[in-house]
Amino acid sequence: MKILVILLVIGILLFIVLMVWGAGKNGNHKQGDSKAEADNFKKESDSGKHSNLKSFNGVLGRFGPTLKASSLNPVGTKFDLAKEPSFSITILRDDKKRKFRQAKFLMQPVNCARVTYSAFDSQDVDDHLRNQNTKDIPDLKAEFTLTILEAGGTLMVIRNPDVPSNTGPCKVELE
Repeated sequence: MKILVILLVIGILLFIVLMVWGAGKNGNHKQGDSKAEADNFKKESDSGKHSNLKSFNGVLGRFGPTLKASSLNPVGTKFDLAKEPSFSITILRDDKKRKFRQAKFLMQPVNCARVTYSAFDSQDVDDHLRNQNTKDIPDLKAEFTLTILEAGGTLMVIRNPDVPSNTGPCKVELE
């Protein structure tokens, strides 16, 4: 029991020291142009400076609301680009009024298709969320996620024009 109390006291002291150190480090921060700061963060993030934050995407994203097949018109979660070269899907408005939904896709083979999302009625949202495209994802993997806004939008799945059509089947699936 004494060991637990000692560990608790050490943990509390460590927390206080880190809070004071962090407050002193950021205490002289001047409020500036938030758009410029966000763009700077994006550049630093793309360069790998904030790679530890990206590691949380897969962990925290799982708990958020996901896009269901019933929200698609026409309803369907599998897109075979060997049969049709493109699909245009309307994503319906979210009835539960959730600001964001996660659409997790699986593409086989990687980079055989381009998936784009364009939101409806979302002027108050950053352009990176309003218009998303797999060609803008660095190091695209077989599994990728797009963020769908409450208003819905249009999802386009097309065969990647940079990949020859004779390379075999190309399938994209909403998980």
